[in-house]
Amino acid sequence: MPGRGLDGLGDVARRLVDAGYPTICLHDPLGVLGAAAAARAVKVIREAAGVPVAVSISAQTGMAALACHAAAVAGAYRADCALSPLAGGASMPGAEALVAGFAGTEVDCGLDLERIATAALVLEHELVHYIDVIDPLAARLDTSALRGLLPPSAMGHAMAELRERNSLERLAEVEADVVQVRAELGYPPLITPLTEIMATQAVYNVVEGDRYATISQEIKDYCLGLYGEPPEPIEREVRRLVNGREEPITCRPADLLEPVMEATRRELIREGYADPDPAAMVTYALFPNAYLNLVRGDAVAERLGDEPDLATPAGSAEPVVDVDVAAGEPEGEEPQALPVREMTVEVDGQSYAVRIIGGVDPGGAAVVEPAKPAAPTVREGTVVSPMQGLLLKVTVKVGDHVALGDVVCVLEAMKMQNDITATRAGTVTEVYVTEGTVVSPRAPLIQIGA
Repeated sequence: MPGRGLDGLGDVARRLVDAGYPTICLHDPLGVLGAAAAARAVKVIREAAGVPVAVSISAQTGMAALACHAAAVAGAYRADCALSPLAGGASMPGAEALVAGFAGTEVDCGLDLERIATAALVLEHELVHYIDVIDPLAARLDTSALRGLLPPSAMGHAMAELRERNSLERLAEVEADVVQVRAELGYPPLITPLTEIMATQAVYNVVEGDRYATISQEIKDYCLGLYGEPPEPIEREVRRLVNGREEPITCRPADLLEPVMEATRRELIREGYADPDPAAMVTYALFPNAYLNLVRGDAVAERLGDEPDLATPAGSAEPVVDVDVAAGEPEGEEPQALPVREMTVEVDGQSYAVRIIGGVDPGGAAVVEPAKPAAPTVREGTVVSPMQGLLLKVTVKVGDHVALGDVVCVLEAMKMQNDITATRAGTVTEVYVTEGTVVSPRAPLIQIGA
């Protein structure tokens, strides 16, 4: 463990056992444990806690198989692995390699390699259906972690943000700053979502040139203890910059949550469900509108753009006729010349190219788009969006007086909430945006007058 070495694992292991955990899993999400370190870590945990120890070691750096073998020899009762089509890279080491590699040794697991290989072949054939979404880079070895850096697979959000700002050339600076951010935050474990949270903060620090001038809501929550107790103390100055005078909690974070199941049950009863079961209440609490639409029969299946047309129902005597919806002309007849417009549509931060054919109303008059208002000008007192994202809240209105640093908007970007603050004290003279809209980097949001 950073700051205390592997011996610190013993203290953590004892605390987990005291909390009631019957087994402990040593998780290495970056694959930085070598054979000697893995063996020593397993021995330290077993001696300190006296419970069975498992290991889950990423194949990212190429050392996982050796580390798993050393851990097994040291007494680990389980080593996580994956079938070969999904193994390697950011995943686990291949199951076939571990089974064959351990065979004939003191840690031979005795599994049937042929049955495992057959299962891997079936999985490989099924992966053909997912070829468009599989990232081949995720399966490659990456030694960034061996040099103290996060691998690209863990820097995805940061790289996306740098790309939006045309600053990909500063990736090396961000990687270095992530190391510093992690130390300042008390060495949180390098697992999702903490890796993304730290990488995003590093982007803010590097691109804006002023460390912790922009702080995500997740960083604030982390420093307040809402993610639990950090392995090491957070640096005092960083905590002051992030939380000001607000003190971190000392209780279990979940104890601060209000119970919602009874309120959910009452809401479902008002919606017409006399005695909702627990499954209905949990589903409604997570997806209220979608659940009601589903059980009422109002849900409509969404078809993807590359899905084929629905087949003619069985027994139907009438053939299917392709119709140009915009023109209303059956296939085979000479269609009318139609205007074609190309547009870019932005949905949840993603841009899609769209071609619109037609655009004629039922009365035959051409549809004319209203002239778009001129874009607001960025000038002194304009609060702009630091990145592309979805506006969750606009907390001010025209006429409100704000002080320097007051929160005026809350922006969701890269799965994180970011407070956007006033850049000067004054009165709000213009509000250019509304909640629920997607804004681009440097887009004007609020105008503050002197």
